Amino acid sequence: MLLALKIAAAFIVAVIACMGAILLYAFALPSASVDVPVPLAGVAVRFEAWSGVADETFWLVVQTPRGATKRRLWSNWGPATRVNFYRTPDEWLVVLGGGGDSEMVDVNDPKAGEDVFKPRVSSSDSATWTYLGAVDRPRREPKARRFFSPAELRECFAMFGAGYSPYRVSHQAESRCD
Repeated sequence: MLLALKIAAAFIVAVIACMGAILLYAFALPSASVDVPVPLAGVAVRFEAWSGVADETFWLVVQTPRGATKRRLWSNWGPATRVNFYRTPDEWLVVLGGGGDSEMVDVNDPKAGEDVFKPRVSSSDSATWTYLGAVDRPRREPKARRFFSPAELRECFAMFGAGYSPYRVSHQAESRCD
């Protein structure tokens, strides 16, 4: 009887350890990590999607010769899976998502807080920004994510009923971008 209890206890411990390892793996690594090519010397940009219990959160990781930053973008709220990348004339990186979500990074001072740089960029003319491409899900691989160059995926970001964004107005779509 004692041997059976020891075996049962060892089995339960093994099951709990396996479940813990699975959970650790699921939440310790991003569900997607995509390098974004940018034409800025010494700048590396990566988009990450992290799975949570109830949703998926998007992150932007920027490394420059002057420092690095990791910024929480927004949660994946359904159909808004596309993330567009832009370069401004004064070398800022701008990220636009569905519903008008936005994030901006000064690559000359990547650690600057949002309240420091966003008003400066938001007052700039977004028509002067260069579209670098987008991260989205390929049609044939709906669980995967990859970077699409401007030649592969035209510029568009869907508002999904959120009104409009002050950025890139001519490239906004009320619903899904096709």
